[in-house]
Amino acid sequence: MSSSDDHHRLLSLIESSDAIFTSFSDYLRPFTSPQPTSRSLGKQFLPFLNKSISLFPKRLSATANPQSRESAGDLFRAYELCLDCLESFSAQLACKPHTLQLQRLRMIYCLDAWGFHESVIAQAFKVLEKLRGGEAGSKLLPEVKEGEAELAMVLVEAVAAVFKGVAMSKQVDDEPYRTVLLMVEEVRDWFRVLDAKAYEKLHRVLVTNLGKCALSLVREAERFDGGLVRSFCDATVKEHYKFALAKDRIFKFARDVLSVLCGFKDRRMSMSIDISMSVLCSLTCQFKVESNDDIEDFVVLVAYCAHKFQSAGDMNCIQVSKKLNELAANFSEALPQLNLILRLYSSGLSIMVYDSRESKVKDTTDDWKIQALLDDETRWQNLVSLLGMVDQTDLGNQTDLSLVGGHKRYISKTDDSCSGINMKNWWLQYVDALKFLCQPLATLINSVKRKIVLETGMSCASAHLSTIHDAFLQFCDGRLFLQRCTSEKGGSETDNNKALLNVAMAAFIVSLRIQQEMEISVHLVENVIASPWIGSQELKYILASLYNVGVVLYRNKELKKACEALKLCSKASWRCVELDCQIFVNQSSSSELSEDAIMDFVGETCNRSAFYLDVLQQCSRCKIRQTIVHILENWLSAEHLMRRLPGPAAIVKQWVKIERGCHTNLDVVDSCTTLYSLLSSSKQKSNRAIGKILQQELLAYDEMFSLSSKLGQQTRIEIADILLKNVYVTEDMHVERARILVWKARITRASGTEHLADCIRFLSEAISILSEVHHGTNKEGASSSYQLPIAYCLRAFCTQEAEPNSKKVFQDISTSLNLWLRIPGLDDSEDSLPTENIVPLLYNMFDLMSVKGCTELHHHIYQLIFRLFKRKHVKLEVCLGMMWESRRLSHALCPSPISDAFILSLSENWGDKSTCIDFWIDCLKDSKARLIGFQQNFHDLQNDFLRSSKKDKGPFHSDITIDDITDAASELVSSASLSGQSSFTAAYLYYDLSERLISFGKLSEALLYAKEAYRIRTLLFQEKFKYTAEKQFEKYNDAGKISEIPSYSITDFEVYRSLATDFWPCGNFSWDINHCYLSRWNVLQCYLESTLQVGIVNELIGNGLEAESLLSWGKAISCSQSLFPFVVAFSSALGNFYLKKQSLDLAEKEIQNGKEILVTNQREFSCVKCKLKLEVTLDKQLGDVSRIQMDRISQTDGFLHAESLFSAALGKICCSAWKSCIRSDGEDIADGTAIDKNGGEVLRYKSRKTKLSVNKEPTESKGPRRGRRAKASQTCVSKDHDLISEPTSRLTRSMRQSRKEQCQNCVPVVVSNVSDCSGGERVLLDTENTVHGFCICYKGKCTQCLSIDVMESGSLNSLVSLKWELCHRRLASSILVNLGKCLADSGRVHLAYEALLHSISVLFKTKRSSHNQPSVSELLEFIGQEATMDVFAIDRAIILYNLCWLSLRNYHCRESRFICCDLSHIPFPKLVSWLTLAFILSREVPIVFQKVNAQLILW
Repeated sequence: MSSSDDHHRLLSLIESSDAIFTSFSDYLRPFTSPQPTSRSLGKQFLPFLNKSISLFPKRLSATANPQSRESAGDLFRAYELCLDCLESFSAQLACKPHTLQLQRLRMIYCLDAWGFHESVIAQAFKVLEKLRGGEAGSKLLPEVKEGEAELAMVLVEAVAAVFKGVAMSKQVDDEPYRTVLLMVEEVRDWFRVLDAKAYEKLHRVLVTNLGKCALSLVREAERFDGGLVRSFCDATVKEHYKFALAKDRIFKFARDVLSVLCGFKDRRMSMSIDISMSVLCSLTCQFKVESNDDIEDFVVLVAYCAHKFQSAGDMNCIQVSKKLNELAANFSEALPQLNLILRLYSSGLSIMVYDSRESKVKDTTDDWKIQALLDDETRWQNLVSLLGMVDQTDLGNQTDLSLVGGHKRYISKTDDSCSGINMKNWWLQYVDALKFLCQPLATLINSVKRKIVLETGMSCASAHLSTIHDAFLQFCDGRLFLQRCTSEKGGSETDNNKALLNVAMAAFIVSLRIQQEMEISVHLVENVIASPWIGSQELKYILASLYNVGVVLYRNKELKKACEALKLCSKASWRCVELDCQIFVNQSSSSELSEDAIMDFVGETCNRSAFYLDVLQQCSRCKIRQTIVHILENWLSAEHLMRRLPGPAAIVKQWVKIERGCHTNLDVVDSCTTLYSLLSSSKQKSNRAIGKILQQELLAYDEMFSLSSKLGQQTRIEIADILLKNVYVTEDMHVERARILVWKARITRASGTEHLADCIRFLSEAISILSEVHHGTNKEGASSSYQLPIAYCLRAFCTQEAEPNSKKVFQDISTSLNLWLRIPGLDDSEDSLPTENIVPLLYNMFDLMSVKGCTELHHHIYQLIFRLFKRKHVKLEVCLGMMWESRRLSHALCPSPISDAFILSLSENWGDKSTCIDFWIDCLKDSKARLIGFQQNFHDLQNDFLRSSKKDKGPFHSDITIDDITDAASELVSSASLSGQSSFTAAYLYYDLSERLISFGKLSEALLYAKEAYRIRTLLFQEKFKYTAEKQFEKYNDAGKISEIPSYSITDFEVYRSLATDFWPCGNFSWDINHCYLSRWNVLQCYLESTLQVGIVNELIGNGLEAESLLSWGKAISCSQSLFPFVVAFSSALGNFYLKKQSLDLAEKEIQNGKEILVTNQREFSCVKCKLKLEVTLDKQLGDVSRIQMDRISQTDGFLHAESLFSAALGKICCSAWKSCIRSDGEDIADGTAIDKNGGEVLRYKSRKTKLSVNKEPTESKGPRRGRRAKASQTCVSKDHDLISEPTSRLTRSMRQSRKEQCQNCVPVVVSNVSDCSGGERVLLDTENTVHGFCICYKGKCTQCLSIDVMESGSLNSLVSLKWELCHRRLASSILVNLGKCLADSGRVHLAYEALLHSISVLFKTKRSSHNQPSVSELLEFIGQEATMDVFAIDRAIILYNLCWLSLRNYHCRESRFICCDLSHIPFPKLVSWLTLAFILSREVPIVFQKVNAQLILW
């Protein structure tokens, strides 16, 4: 016997140790010995066994885990040993046999918790075996004993444990499952013994474990016999139905089985189908017909099964379809509703199955699928029969589902129709079945919608499509009905809504093809669009599909069908706009839905609606007004939510197009129907939104109607009046009101110049309003900041047209520029400025100021243009190319093509690099015409006298031939119409070429190209302007000679209406910022310049009549527009013409007129250099007039007056104002800084000033003899001086006044034009007693130095300086020559020679040291050289002629000849050579040529 210590030790091991089996086995070994009796063992071990059995469950109740599974096995063996020992003397105990089995059940539960399922089965069968006792037979369970409820409970629990053990142990043998089937039958009788509570509890456990066992079998179905699996599932279903308390779990079990069968993709599908259909069949055999819940759950299972097998392949779908048809046949009479639903699922599985043989041959595209589907007659007969069953099947209260045209009228249903729960359930199942049938069909139809809607796109029977359409309508009918009766939530609702959308779209597509039930289909889609569940993405799908269909039909000329599709598209679009706007305003959208994205979508919607209106108008004019009102009301609703929406431009434009089509005669004084009148009854309108619409309407009328159309003009005025009187009437709309006033001014101006006063009045009112807003605290001040300067600018243009001489033009433009420049952050502004419109406005300002001569504003305009170019990220290369091509780098009549103002602005905005010649060449190299034009303008470097010896360096290293220029110009003219920019550029090439040839003395050739430039510019001018001109001849008495002078009377000079406002920012003006722009003023300037050029060349050649006509014509135009620089220029040219014609009074009249204009209109001559040039030219011309008039007045008075005028001219050309103009030494504008050609070194030149000296005798005379002759000359001059100091009374009034003015200007002056490397030169011209003498001193560089400096500096300033240097030299030389002639005529031969020598020195500098002055021989050597491309050719010819003429005039015999200087005894061969050279140089200048030729003949 064991001691008490062993007893307690073992019990303690149960709670603390894992390996206890050996100890327990040793301790209980007596039970294995045959000697002791069971009674004695029981007395000895019963307390220990009872205590142990009570402790084991507690120890094993801990959570099972794999790590402690092995140790748990040892515990379970000890546990089982204790139970076996206790059972060995159970007969001696005072308890029933099954009581002890309760303890074993406790162990079974612990084994199940630890996953020892095989042990569970064994122990459970051990329990059953003990309960059977010694009963014989084949049954597994004992016979039922009435009243043994406790025994029944133990037995049922043991059976349930077996079921669960089999289910969880994953048996691979079928015997356990067959055993389970037998036990199911045997255990059923034992439930009768149990009370109700135990029955419910144990039956639920039993059925649950049986279901688990069935699922385990189904998972491994391929390992077992199919019959076993089906039988087991059938038994499980029956068990659920036989016990009422388990019926609520049967459909969950069935769903689990189907889920397991469909969850394995690699399983044999036929077996899954057989088992699934068997389960469904078992369910149909068990549920009662009257049970609605069973039927509903069953249909759900059928739907689940159908959806799962839909993608299983054609053959499997056919198999499932047949099974469902067999099931449906069972309910054809008892449950016709279920029969219909099952057949719908069956058809849904078979409808998309095609002939497998064909599918292997052909590519199974959607086109082939739909064609194969439509060609199967049997399929369609079955579908027609099935759909016919709907009307024969009671799905509810038919009175509430009355039919309209064979289809249910879902629109008229009320909520009363939903009162029958049974009907609602049937409808739900029926509609789901219809969805299963219709959805794949709808997807297929939508995928090939383009071919479906076109009758030629796909051959098919209309009856088949009609059947599909009928199915679609039935589904949509039921779906919409259920939406009103049920409240679905979650995924089911979303899926059903998508199906409804898809099917509705397909129904509409089919109805378009078959042209049946169109109204119902349209209403169906409209209902979907208006549904509260619809979202933006679904609507975008709808509108995209409908738009594509509409476009296809429109292109196929099926306009009525296209209208239906586009109408729905428009509705879907605006519904989507409404939703997006509401979401955005409520801030409940995702971050992807931005305001800009919504505005873009609204724009697309407007485009689609406009297309719909266009098609509707082509199809039928009915309901167009109603339609556009509806569309615009939708836009108004959106604009109410999002005020930033732009106007509906596309819609309004289409409306205007429709209105235009309603009027055949556009010149009738009438008006079209305005949108304001159509929207007058709209409740959603606001003044702000209506204003946007009407502004778009104004733009549309501008685009659709020409300015000459009276109908369009009247309608535009009417719209503008509506805006001003009815819309923009409140204070918060002042800016909009001002904008419309500007717009109305534009409309008024476009109607003709007779309305200019009204135009100016409207602009003035706009300026008044904008000024208040601009200077006030109004929140719209920022938006008005750019409108105010625009208004000022436009008023200036209109004032110029109405009153060309008005000072308000300059004032308004100046104010406009000041306002522009004050706008803060102009460079960084994003939306405040319409840059593309402002730049051409600035161009017009620049061109107007240029042609009027008000150049003081050019710098500010350049600043604005450059800032705006930078804002639009225009590259400097592009900017310079455009500015050069449009020739906006200088002003009218300027000798230099590039002004100082431009160079200064360029340098300030783009840096010093921008003023390098090489950089300019690089910018212009992409355009042949631009580059040649630039190089030709600075052709002076090609002059033999100026060109340096380093010909291979610098940008002008190669000569530009005439052929190069003419070829480039010809290409431009041939490649563009004469109204384009190319023609403008070509004309400039010809014009500049003519100027170049004039300087070379090639006048005949120059005239040819001048006329070509004039011809092209005339065409451009005539396309811009219209006028009325009348040519008149005035008789004029000039010194007794009567002559007829041509004059022109120009009236109604105006720009064409179509061009008058084409640059106004409120119109449809569009301009590419990367292209050039030609303004009217630009064209006018070029035309007048060409007129002047052709006139001057004709005058030089001797074509007097043509020259006089052209110059008079140009002057008349200039006077009509108050273009005073041109008036002075033409007057000067005419004065020169009349001077050569010896019409001295006419000449003086023209010249004096020019001088008066110069004095009176100082602002129009704000360019100092050009003004001085004109003044000097006019003074020189007056001097010539006075010199020639000596035959009519006292010679003394004539000489005095002429000398005073020439002296005044020389005083002005040598005055300090030229210091900033002439920089032949390469001095820069700002600091005397020049950039070399490499952009590296900076060269600085320090200027030295040399004063002009007066009243000094000549230093050239040498020797006593010459000195005496000089004295004689001085005496003669002294006498002349007495005569000059006392002018006679025979001077005319004009001559006296001119003399007075010029004498006041005759003062000593200073010229600074030196470099460190060049010396000075002083020419003294006067006697010691002369008061009104002159002395000019040039301290400049030699000719080669000029060229070298320009080439080496690489600076644009050098080129400009060179231009002015040459102009200055030519002008000074001509004055000195004329002065010499005057001095010679007065007998002062020595001074005449000195003047001529100085004229030579002015033209050509020699390279000399600063200590040596040029000798006479050096000067004569220069003047007598032959050179090609000589820019001073004509000037040299004149000097040579006058030298020879003066020498010959004073040539006498050697003994009596007076020799005052070296020039007085020039050898005859030298004179002959000079005359010959002058003959060659002046051969194309008739007046010089004739004189030279006469001298040669005399010789």
